[in-house]
Amino acid sequence: MRFRSFAIAFVSTLALAAAPGSGNIPVTSYVADANANAVAYYVQSDGLAGPISGVIGEYDNGYQGVTSILNANTYNHEPPGDWQLDLLSSTVRTMRLTLSSTNAIPVGQPGYTVAPTPPFQGTDYVVSKFEEKCTAISLDVGTMNQVGQTITCPAIFRFNLGSTGYRVYMTGSWGGFAPESTQVQIQCNSLGANGYCKDWFVDPIPVVNADGTTSPGTAIGRLTTITKRSDVNDGGFYMTFHVHITRP
Repeated sequence: MRFRSFAIAFVSTLALAAAPGSGNIPVTSYVADANANAVAYYVQSDGLAGPISGVIGEYDNGYQGVTSILNANTYNHEPPGDWQLDLLSSTVRTMRLTLSSTNAIPVGQPGYTVAPTPPFQGTDYVVSKFEEKCTAISLDVGTMNQVGQTITCPAIFRFNLGSTGYRVYMTGSWGGFAPESTQVQIQCNSLGANGYCKDWFVDPIPVVNADGTTSPGTAIGRLTTITKRSDVNDGGFYMTFHVHITRP
């Protein structure tokens, strides 16, 4: 199954039309490898320590070919910005991704569209880029200003294997790329001296229990192969991850 080519052109047009803000804002991204019960996430770090603080899973902007920013080139003339962890130009850092029968969405379950056909089985180190698209729906992590505040946004995990590129869309209804997928939740943890958030979590949308409490969620993503004409649908996968973002 293929997406129509105009959908990709739609995203490109929006990006070009977006007005730059006051410049990219450097942030540090920490990609966790497992949850509190030691269950491995489907998106993990590469297991390496960052050069500044020496923390496993730490990605520092401007080091080791890493770009970790709130992007100034936003949608809808929003201020900075959309979080990006871009390792596509790095020769040192990667992330790990699991695509296997353990997280492939089976037929008959929400999120299933076609039989999953991943480019590898198991967990692999991939040259990758993880980003959210909050400003595309007129939200913005850079101007969150309450501790505990949450927003729900589209997100895309991009990775390359050799000369072939792939995307995992977690975009929900945005863009028409993968309406069966689910978006991500971004939570503000603390504020800076300017009154805006300086510390965030990025996670799948949590599950609300019958008693009103919440439990960690699992995102639904659509894996696609990137081609010149359109993206090819490679099926749905459950996605778990936890990213901690801090602004110096």
